[in-house]
Amino acid sequence: MDETSDSREVVQAFAMLAEESADLGEPKNIREAMTSKYWPCWLEAIHRELASLDAMGVYQEVHDLPPGKKAVGSKWVLVLKRDENGDISRFKARLVAQGFTQIPGQDFTHTFAPVARWDSIRLILSIAAMNDWELRHIDIKTAYLNGKLKEEIYLKRPEMLGPGYWLLKKALYGLRQSGREWYLEMNNSYHEIGMT
Repeated sequence: MDETSDSREVVQAFAMLAEESADLGEPKNIREAMTSKYWPCWLEAIHRELASLDAMGVYQEVHDLPPGKKAVGSKWVLVLKRDENGDISRFKARLVAQGFTQIPGQDFTHTFAPVARWDSIRLILSIAAMNDWELRHIDIKTAYLNGKLKEEIYLKRPEMLGPGYWLLKKALYGLRQSGREWYLEMNNSYHEIGMT
């Protein structure tokens, strides 16, 4: 076999792999997910997200917008979570507000929320390693959904649920102020238990 046929076989092998894994990719939108053979898995993930939003009291259904109000759009973000071997561990759907359509002064005022710098995290990890300390990490599922909104924000109902609007009671991923509202909620909780 010559070098040309070897490289042709490699290209064909990669093409086959790409074709097989194309359906395992993350769909860009709901329509693309619906055409996937994994649609039942995506649909289950969407139902889990909707149940979470409902359980957290994120929204209140409204049929019409009040005069002078506009609704922020929404979009489904569909993500494959993979394990350490690269195998799919779960299908995840997140409803995200299209915060880029929010109007400053009307839909939000402040957006600042402090975040840890990577330099600080590396410093803490170094100190812990030098002193043989044990570190623990927590992940709060649907963290932003805990933040209470101060503004009156309407969201277009997500695709698949038909026309209508939601009056948002709590922050949603994608809103400009969501990070700040989550930080304020978390900070208040820390103060309630005596931490500073």
